[in-house]
Amino acid sequence: MAWRFQILSNSVLGEDTGIPSRYELIGRIPNQGRVTAAGFQPATDQSEMYDDHIMSHPYRIPAGISETELVVKKSRFIARASMATTREEAMEALARMRADFPDAGHHCWAYILGMPEQAASAAMSDDGEPSGTAGKPILNVLKHKDVGDIMLVIARYFGGIKLGAGGLVRAYSGAAQQLMDEINVVEHVVRSRLEIVLDHADEQALRHWLDNNDGILVSTDYQQRVRCTIEILEDSLESLNAQCGARAWQLYQP
Repeated sequence: MAWRFQILSNSVLGEDTGIPSRYELIGRIPNQGRVTAAGFQPATDQSEMYDDHIMSHPYRIPAGISETELVVKKSRFIARASMATTREEAMEALARMRADFPDAGHHCWAYILGMPEQAASAAMSDDGEPSGTAGKPILNVLKHKDVGDIMLVIARYFGGIKLGAGGLVRAYSGAAQQLMDEINVVEHVVRSRLEIVLDHADEQALRHWLDNNDGILVSTDYQQRVRCTIEILEDSLESLNAQCGARAWQLYQP
């Protein structure tokens, strides 16, 4: 059972601990709660115990760039999907699409950043099409495809026949659906970044544990004790907690 409590006062643990108040201590104890100047206060409900430490799960992301074309009543809908982990990367993908198809009448788009079921950010644009007829249908398709960190842009060339609002929704949805049915994906493995404070003599033991558990040592800060920033897989958290309990390592979530 994972647990955590927040350090609200350094004076509880002593001035020489080197524990900054902005961190949370994670490990195993019989109860969950908070340390204050008055002592340990048990958590009152389940949400208080776990809200601040949520591990991410692996999820699918685009493997490169995918592109398809759908023709509806002589209008061409060219769809392209690529990976984007930030809004800036998504806008770069949009700029490339506009450069590749500069004479298209519209460049409509939507993106989902982060895990698809718990997106860190999502956005869309109709780019001049009637409101709700392009960006929203594209985003709706993305929401049901279980793919994260994705930017999907559709360039439309008008074919001379008006489609109407309903026709546009079906066309943009169809173009996005066709692309997502053909897209190649890979699994993105998410790591959680943590910090450990330990004695200098234990540093090699931590490095050995990381080697055996596919962990990454990001940085090391040598002070009175050693503060290591690490990245680990979700499945390794229980093992790391056991190591911390056995060796009196202090584990924190930034």
